[in-house]
Amino acid sequence: MKKIKIILLVLLICNQLFAQDVTNSKALDLIKKNAKLFGINSNEEIPLITNNYTDAQTGLTFIYFQQQYKGIKVFNQIQSATFKNDKLQYKSGKFIENIASKVPSSIPQTTAIDAVKNAAINLQLRFTGNLIQLGNQFAATNKITFNQANISRRNIKTELVWKIDYTDNSIHLVWAVSIAPNGTSDNWVVMVDALTGVIIDKKNGTIYEKNNNIISNNFSINKIQSTSKNIISSNNKITPIPPPTTVLANYKVVPFPNESPFTNGISVENNPWLKAGVGNNAITNGWHFDGTTNYNITRGNNVFAYDDSLNQDSPGRWATSTSSLPNLNFSFTPDFTKQPTTTNNRLFATTNLFYWNNLMHDVSYQYGFDEAAGNFQADNLGRGGLGNDFVMAEAQDGGGTDNANFAAQPDGDTARMQMYLFSATGNFKVLSPSSIAGSYTSQEGAFSTNNLLVNVGPKTGQIVLYNDDAAGTTHNACGTAANVLTGKIALIQYVQATGCTFRQRAKNAQNAGAIAVVVIYTTNNVITMGGSDNTITIPAVMIGKDDGDKVLGQLSLGNTVTATLLDGLKFDGDIDNGVVCHEYTHGISLRLTGGAANSSCLDNAEQAGEGWSDYVALMMTTNWQTATVNNGNILRQMGVYAFAQTPAGTGIRTYPYTTDMLVNPHTYSDMTNVSGEAHYIGEIWCSTIWDMTWAIIQQENSITPNLYNANGTGGNVVAMNLVMLGLKLQPCMPGFLDSRDAILAADDILYNGKHKCTIWNAFARRGMGYSAIQGSSNSTSDQVASFDVPMSVKLSKPDAYKILQSTLSTGLNVKASCQCKSPTNHYKIKAIIPAGFSYVSGVGGVSNADSVIFANINFTKTFQTDSILLNIKATAAGCALDTIVNDNRDSKKIGGFVSNAISGTNNWASTTQYAYSPTHAWQAADLQVQTEFALISNPF
Repeated sequence: MKKIKIILLVLLICNQLFAQDVTNSKALDLIKKNAKLFGINSNEEIPLITNNYTDAQTGLTFIYFQQQYKGIKVFNQIQSATFKNDKLQYKSGKFIENIASKVPSSIPQTTAIDAVKNAAINLQLRFTGNLIQLGNQFAATNKITFNQANISRRNIKTELVWKIDYTDNSIHLVWAVSIAPNGTSDNWVVMVDALTGVIIDKKNGTIYEKNNNIISNNFSINKIQSTSKNIISSNNKITPIPPPTTVLANYKVVPFPNESPFTNGISVENNPWLKAGVGNNAITNGWHFDGTTNYNITRGNNVFAYDDSLNQDSPGRWATSTSSLPNLNFSFTPDFTKQPTTTNNRLFATTNLFYWNNLMHDVSYQYGFDEAAGNFQADNLGRGGLGNDFVMAEAQDGGGTDNANFAAQPDGDTARMQMYLFSATGNFKVLSPSSIAGSYTSQEGAFSTNNLLVNVGPKTGQIVLYNDDAAGTTHNACGTAANVLTGKIALIQYVQATGCTFRQRAKNAQNAGAIAVVVIYTTNNVITMGGSDNTITIPAVMIGKDDGDKVLGQLSLGNTVTATLLDGLKFDGDIDNGVVCHEYTHGISLRLTGGAANSSCLDNAEQAGEGWSDYVALMMTTNWQTATVNNGNILRQMGVYAFAQTPAGTGIRTYPYTTDMLVNPHTYSDMTNVSGEAHYIGEIWCSTIWDMTWAIIQQENSITPNLYNANGTGGNVVAMNLVMLGLKLQPCMPGFLDSRDAILAADDILYNGKHKCTIWNAFARRGMGYSAIQGSSNSTSDQVASFDVPMSVKLSKPDAYKILQSTLSTGLNVKASCQCKSPTNHYKIKAIIPAGFSYVSGVGGVSNADSVIFANINFTKTFQTDSILLNIKATAAGCALDTIVNDNRDSKKIGGFVSNAISGTNNWASTTQYAYSPTHAWQAADLQVQTEFALISNPF
């Protein structure tokens, strides 16, 4: 008897690639073998493995690799590939095609030292010391290191890289010069053309909560690694070192999950690391042991928190336990009626900052931000990644006010968080005349550390208008004063003028002899006057238009107005836990996107760094033990405490976060309205994934009360897992739709696509639906919003194997399923019968020559599935083989996939069949046939 064996494969098959305990050499070999899949031509240079590790909890292996040409890395051209059980789960990113035809000469015409000098000039830095080369690794890594030269807080680093100029998509050979200017929080990377010496780009790697005229993108290449740093993580298999000696520790803080003292006050927390659970890998070293030293201060493996009020960018005053090891006590009782700088208030703030940084470490660890993924720890306990990069958390930083920032370099470099005091809102008090006397809403400037009221004390005097001319027609203070201001408080009417900054106006008033400055703004919403000039020593505050008009009205009547500028009660960002969590999350998103060896992958315009930070802050400050599944419409704000607002205040975002779109109407369309302002862009993203979280909570109809339980089934934990894995999966320099697709992929990987439609609906309602167009991720003006969800219908694969005997029939089952929205059209399935076979039967099928039509496939609800059964038989003429005696299939892996069939299109599902037996060689008359199925729109 003759027999034919048919293998029907219609879905993409991923080759089995490598074992889970992958080594760096195996990962590199994998890339070589799958070069076409990753868009790498055989004549191009093999990419550089930058990160490679396996997550023990999920079993997922992450490989990150960077394009290089002529041994020079291509900046931010990084691909990521995620595998499980040797099968590809997701890949993202791409390389520049045919790079050899697009690059200039690879031989620099300017030296690294010239590049440093050019960068310093661009940053307006003046050398007061010699620039000395310390290390030359150019031959091996294209890097040269210089000393600090009295202009930088750390050694100046240079690296030769290829850099895309996205204004015209040209490629430049550049020196990437990394400088951290003295006296600032900045970490600049300046791209200097290595052929011409021209500056083509610069980015600030310090991410600020508020931009005071500072462009601060998520960017840093201070330490791009040349080799893989994380080979394998086996978190649960490492024998821990001897445990820390701390037995008991008490901390008086604003406890988790409270956002600030405004929400349920303060309390004492005992051994809070145990929130993660006894034996949890996140707390092997506890909070006060770094693998070598047990500390009795606010220092440990994850964070070193201290006061930096003197702005020395180094440890100042930390909080010390009032008891000795092994029992520690950090119970400092604050008095919020006094300034944050009083001793107990400062110690309380430092303790709270230490506590919340550790909480962020422990919670994010549960969701995959562990040692191998590049987290912040001094001691990595042999679990992968590079250690010695704990967070330096600076409380009450003296470098400014009304801000917060986070700077994270690649894995292995210490991160820094800077928290500031926030200006008091009642600095200005009118004493006379009595008709306008009283305290006025005001905001102190932040352009000088030497003019702050807390340092210079109160100033009382007569208010005099600053005259720009002898006639006193304008009062903008952009030039030399035309009237006498000696010993007076200068009143300035602000009018925006090119080249005239707040600090210049204050300096002009100081030069005229004024003892203080009051600026009347153009609206009632006063702002913090930014800039930098520590030569200004007279205090300066801003008041709103209506209050200013009251003072002007009295002056116009010839009345004498006297006032006092006094140091009002400031608020401390260290105890606004939403802001602390926001800043820490910048470190998470920087390390997870594109792999921990790179911290530059959020250097593009349409990226959601501020949105992820707001999101995690919301998750950390939600009381999930009391929350209900219908709480999504509750209004949540950011920064209300720091800005001296009640919990019901407006916060520092455009709208509160809520699922109620009448209150928060943000959509993808808003992207074009803000000229790339990072925080506004982040609001759009956070609004969307906050919606998604509550939608998943309602789908699951449950909340996991303990956020530490990453294995929980509540919708809040599901969403947190999706967001954290999405960060790992998304490409370097992602746009919003890239990040959306990564979250959808995370749901496929972790939950078998269970929440796919819920995710689609959440994104669609904010304009990031199925038909939305991202455009370039380097632009915030080319997006096209769409509010639809997938209406497609998919065909499933038929049976994988069929064995047909001559003249006998067999049935092929094909299923058609609709997706997240029931289509309005009916469909039909067309099956083409291959040569050598004939149609036997099919319920509802109508035969026509070599094809069969199954009509009126109709869907009335989402995920509805209709099936057809097609019976075919092999004709005698098609049989040319002896009977197969061995049924042990050694099938060839053949490609094929089913595309979404949208109304009005035909999408063919091609299946290639092979008759194959390991015990028989094929003859010349071997039969190879092809069967095709098509899903056709059939509107009526």
